[in-house]
Amino acid sequence: MKIPVLPIESNAELFNLYKEYSPSQIILFRAGLIVKRDNFPNDFDLLNIHCASIPKYGGLASIYRAIKNGDFIQKATLHRVTNKIDEGEVLKELTYEMSPTNSYRKNEDIAYKAGFDLLIEVLKIQRNR
Repeated sequence: MKIPVLPIESNAELFNLYKEYSPSQIILFRAGLIVKRDNFPNDFDLLNIHCASIPKYGGLASIYRAIKNGDFIQKATLHRVTNKIDEGEVLKELTYEMSPTNSYRKNEDIAYKAGFDLLIEVLKIQRNR
């Protein structure tokens, strides 16, 4: 069964998808939602891909803050979701490099491409198990 990939706008929507499909895990990507981890069973694998190094650049505006600080070498991270934003155990990272000569948009594209590449890598590993 294939679970749809949808923009999710609330914790209720996310939890309803979980109840409807009973997936073995959920991987969030470009999540603009503060997920209430306690809504899910403790043993459920709820993961997130964040497109900047954590913990230093967790939360909102992470790419902007990294560029502003001159931290052009970053890591897209796969981590466990906890009740605190971007503070769960990091499971996998993919290093990428932005440039001070790029526009913000180009650097953002580089960051999100790294996050997407990390997602594809993780899904390929899981598929081959």
